Amino acid sequence: MGQDEFRFEDHILKGEDNKVSDSSREDFYEVCKIVKESFSKGWEDSGEYLEELIDIQKKAIMGYKEEAEFFKEKIKSILMEKGIEHSQFPPWYENLTEGVYHESFGMGPLAEWFKDEYKESSSLKVIGDRIYFLEKGTMVLKEQRISKERRDQLIRALLLLKPKERISLSFHELYLLDGTRVTVFKGDMVKENQEAIIFRRYIIPEYTFKEQAERGTIPYCAIDLFEMMVTLGFNVAFLGAVRTSKTTFLSTWQSMEDPSLEGVMVETDPEIPLEKLIPKAPLIQLLADKERMQDITKHLMRSDGDYIIMGEA
Repeated sequence: MGQDEFRFEDHILKGEDNKVSDSSREDFYEVCKIVKESFSKGWEDSGEYLEELIDIQKKAIMGYKEEAEFFKEKIKSILMEKGIEHSQFPPWYENLTEGVYHESFGMGPLAEWFKDEYKESSSLKVIGDRIYFLEKGTMVLKEQRISKERRDQLIRALLLLKPKERISLSFHELYLLDGTRVTVFKGDMVKENQEAIIFRRYIIPEYTFKEQAERGTIPYCAIDLFEMMVTLGFNVAFLGAVRTSKTTFLSTWQSMEDPSLEGVMVETDPEIPLEKLIPKAPLIQLLADKERMQDITKHLMRSDGDYIIMGEA
């Protein structure tokens, strides 16, 4: 891991006591290198298999807390063993252990987006070495940067979630444990050194029309109207530009549906968790894309559904 893994420019680093320090930027990278080498050696000496470590990393990056803690506890032990537990770390990490974990095995400087303070941010974009968070409806360029080497490493780690997919492809789409969708554009699909990694997540805590009204998506006076429309079974289409809450509104609409009715939903990607929105309803959820989408109509007629939902128009 080179010292240009992330470029701090003239930004300051934090010490473990959370006070700002002016010490050299190389310290953190050297700490990461020491820990990673010690981690690998300890794993090899214990006789464990590489496949097991890869599986743990895959689950950790998906969002499984137990697997993430596995890495962090070992990192903390190594830091103390080497006497470097008070080393400095970049300000976008909460502490040294978190920083070394994400720098070496996790999301890198993107980890800040997963903190509680950004829980209302629905989008994160990496374009080249630049990182953007959606804040109050605007994409904001963050101070941290991510190098070509670290982008490639992150993409490889994310693709552990789809082990059968060829890494040579120029487009990838996958999902984290919390439903966050990750889209990757790379290779000959983008300009040189302009790879793009896009994270999209749904931030609505409760799928109700009241929640929609409180967020300004619909007027309060429309709540009764929409609830009645659901009851009467109107055919509806939700149309709009990117980030206009189409999927959120469809999910809200569906959550109000009569759970005794049989439904069939077709999506190109597993975005809408109907099994959680109305868990007692007899719903069939189908995934179809490309050629399969063209042939699915005949099969839908045999599904005995009272209604059909098309997740993509």
